[in-house]
Amino acid sequence: MKIDKNKQRAILITSRPDFQDEVLLFRKIFNIPIQGLKSNEAAEQWHHEFYQSDDNYLKSVWPKKRKEILKLKKEGKYEEAEGLQKQFNNGVPINNFRIKVKTLLKKYKIPFRWENSVKRYVLFNDVEKMWIPLNVFIKIEQDEDTGLDQLFIGIDDTTTIEDIKYFWPSIRFHRDRLYSKTKKKFQPIKNLEMYKEAYDFKCGKKTLNWIADYLSVKYDKIYSDTDVSDFIRKYKKNMALNKLE
Repeated sequence: MKIDKNKQRAILITSRPDFQDEVLLFRKIFNIPIQGLKSNEAAEQWHHEFYQSDDNYLKSVWPKKRKEILKLKKEGKYEEAEGLQKQFNNGVPINNFRIKVKTLLKKYKIPFRWENSVKRYVLFNDVEKMWIPLNVFIKIEQDEDTGLDQLFIGIDDTTTIEDIKYFWPSIRFHRDRLYSKTKKKFQPIKNLEMYKEAYDFKCGKKTLNWIADYLSVKYDKIYSDTDVSDFIRKYKKNMALNKLE
């Protein structure tokens, strides 16, 4: 049976008295019941009021702050204007909530990917509802220019080689679906750089004899015109350049 290290870690962190003090203060600031939200209805109501407070903050505070920021910019005090803008942004309830969660992550050395988990603990006061992420994760991003998938593997501070091996079937599943995956496993090509040199020189209108002399000197081995022709052929074959001509 695989031990859930992350759940055990969550239990230990949330059991700390100082962590509990921080969470209680957190709940007080954001009008969350001391024992957390205990039903879906309560959670929906809190979220509704929370986002309403976000709107109210923007409507009541932004007009005045905007005038102050514009005034500072007109006076050429750009650094002060930027600081005031940041202060306003950080005060927006949704941003303030996120920043305070990240502060807990940093203070208690909690993995960054636990941000949503800590948020859920603050809201629900229940380790079982934290949705703790795995310590090996797969991330797929699409290239904005081509739409092609890029695959990334992430770890945290507790990840071991055994964890990676445990998740390898899932990693391999996604790897094998990458657009660049071919049926044949890539094999390193011996002397590829020399083959490329020969090919590039030939494209540059150098004679086979000239190329043979150049490679002989560079690699301290005697090469003939026939060797150079063979190098070029092998390069074109391996790089599929012969299909483009």
